[in-house]
Amino acid sequence: MGKKHRKRPQHHNPPEHHEPPSAHLEGETSMIYTVKIQPHPEEENRYTEERTYRKNQLNAAKHLNLISAGGAVIAFLAFVALVWYACITHRQLGAMLNSNNLSNLALINAKEQFRISQRPYVWVMPSNTSENTAKQVITYSILPNQPVQVTLWYQNYGQSPAVITDFSADAEIGPNAVHKLHRITWHRNDSVLPPGKADTFSVLSTERVGPDSRSFTIAVGGLATYVRVRYHDLSGHPYESDMCLIHVGGGIPAQFCPYELKLNRMIDCKEERCEE
Repeated sequence: MGKKHRKRPQHHNPPEHHEPPSAHLEGETSMIYTVKIQPHPEEENRYTEERTYRKNQLNAAKHLNLISAGGAVIAFLAFVALVWYACITHRQLGAMLNSNNLSNLALINAKEQFRISQRPYVWVMPSNTSENTAKQVITYSILPNQPVQVTLWYQNYGQSPAVITDFSADAEIGPNAVHKLHRITWHRNDSVLPPGKADTFSVLSTERVGPDSRSFTIAVGGLATYVRVRYHDLSGHPYESDMCLIHVGGGIPAQFCPYELKLNRMIDCKEERCEE
């Protein structure tokens, strides 16, 4: 067929509005009904029991929390009280220890004062020859071509016995005799010197005198004696007395050696080191 006789397809335009379904009836309205569902009585009872149980649990938890809080407060107060008590006890203990220390110190001081007041004092024996001298008694014997024999008197001026253990003595003659003095080895001498009692030490000079012994020795330089005594009290507390004397003759009494030589000493061997 030619183009002129062909039929064009017809286009059907859709309606602008939807057509209601055939089953729909105009003027018919839909109804909505409310339905109330009643729970089963057993379900309602179980819900009530669960609510009561939860309420009881909450109340129990609250009580437990209150009890725990109260316990914590009580524990804190107990801790504070313990710390306070510990502080008071520590202070009381410190005061008691301090009091005990003071008591012990006072007792030690009392014992020390008693020991000092009762200790023995060994020193040269004084004489009544002159108030301006050292007031000691020293005698000597001089023979031609012989050492000078010197006898030194000493006495215990303390309140308790002196237990003498050792002594050391040196005697020098001639010019500057005091500067020739030296320490001699200690010699054992066990004896007890009661309070107020006196005794003697004898020592020979290192050098011998010449033929014109007496006048030569005294005129040139004199005679010097150095004696050291070690002793202790009845408790064993050690002491030492060092005594240095010079005698220049001519009727002049013996005198202590010059102070600057530091040869006259009375030593407490626990407070100051005693020399060997």
